[in-house]
Amino acid sequence: WDIRVGEASTTFRWHRATVWKASFGPTAQRILTCSHDMTAIVWDVRVPTRPVHVLADHTGILWDALFSPDGRFLLTCSEDKTARLYNIEVDGWPRCQVLEED
Repeated sequence: WDIRVGEASTTFRWHRATVWKASFGPTAQRILTCSHDMTAIVWDVRVPTRPVHVLADHTGILWDALFSPDGRFLLTCSEDKTARLYNIEVDGWPRCQVLEED
């Protein structure tokens, strides 16, 4: 958003359903979005036309997604009653730890 002119300066398009949440990573170079299309997407703010990673591991709507304060991890949670913790420093991620409701 460009506050000087009151218009969107960049649009990130990839999700196929409502985007539920968007948040900046700790360095403000990446944005994380989560959607009702059951995906979370990591974006580089300098390249809004192509996602860095599309995470499509959940089987339900994503309700939240966030970066850890140090930017090394990413957490998603879903209507499928799981949370997934990704180590984004691992080459070729997404390797993740699934945390399920017991």
